[in-house]
Amino acid sequence: MFSALLLVNFQFHCFKSKNVIVKLFNTAVLKQKIVIDLEDTNNLKEVSRFGYDTLTIEDDNLPVIAKDFLSNLDEVVAIELLNDGIEVLMPGCFKELQSLRTISLRQNKIKNIPEGVFDNLNISSLNLRSNAIENFDGKALNNMPNLINIDLENNNIKIWNSDWFYNIPFVSRINFRNNYLEKLPANAFNNIQGNKVYLRVPLKRTLQFSYNRLKTIDIGAFNGLSEINNLWLDHNHLQSFNEVLIKNTKIEELRLDGNEIKRLSGNWKNLLEIPFISVDANLFDCDFLSIKETEREIDDILSDMNCKADRIKGMLDDMINLSIYRLEQLKKERMGLTTIEPMT
Repeated sequence: MFSALLLVNFQFHCFKSKNVIVKLFNTAVLKQKIVIDLEDTNNLKEVSRFGYDTLTIEDDNLPVIAKDFLSNLDEVVAIELLNDGIEVLMPGCFKELQSLRTISLRQNKIKNIPEGVFDNLNISSLNLRSNAIENFDGKALNNMPNLINIDLENNNIKIWNSDWFYNIPFVSRINFRNNYLEKLPANAFNNIQGNKVYLRVPLKRTLQFSYNRLKTIDIGAFNGLSEINNLWLDHNHLQSFNEVLIKNTKIEELRLDGNEIKRLSGNWKNLLEIPFISVDANLFDCDFLSIKETEREIDDILSDMNCKADRIKGMLDDMINLSIYRLEQLKKERMGLTTIEPMT
């Protein structure tokens, strides 16, 4: 793939930035460098005469993406605005890009997503990883008819909204790792129920909630989800996990490691039917770990080691106490005070 580099010098009404590097990628374009003067415009329409598939602006200073800044880029399929100090996305800033399929806004400073930024876009992938997002206004995460993947890892989101993903029929891969969620409410995924098929291809559902602060998962949180390929709930603060939470859901992989779980509850043996289940590094009670009612054992290395360590410590304490008792009895015998008595 070849690239065309555009050194764009422009003055925008919300900020000033010089020598912004716009990379345009297309297999039919030879590598070239073009300088375009955009001082009298608020958008990149001057570059629209060059054919390209992907537009990238990286490591620049673009605090505000206004409504018309990205207009007239009819052929662009993917936009990457990476580490550009973006703080504000104005409603409609991607509206004119009808060929757009991928948006990546990684490593910026976005705190809030207003309504109208992504509405009715034809994108299949939205990457908002490593921003400072705290919330989405109203219907900001609705009405994306072709969206399949959404990546919200490394943000500051504290509350899950069950109204998200309305009229997004194909969304099936949700990455919510490393946020601040404390709870998944009942019917949390009400708008993404049912099996997903896109262009006759079955879509496997992946829900990633690793490294949040989850303490509570309400009964019914996964209602309507008949299948989940990957359910990651590891490295949270869950103290229990009831099998009824996923009673009606077929799961291929369940990650519960790194929580504070003392024992699995409900008909927990059903969890062992999951092809891959990880519950390592929890706080399981030793008596729970000693249960062996099935041929398959839970993979829980660290908890099992802790239990064994407790048992060894108990044995050593008993041996020390016995040795002290025996020494005291021998001392008394030599002094002719008593005979050795059995230890009670």
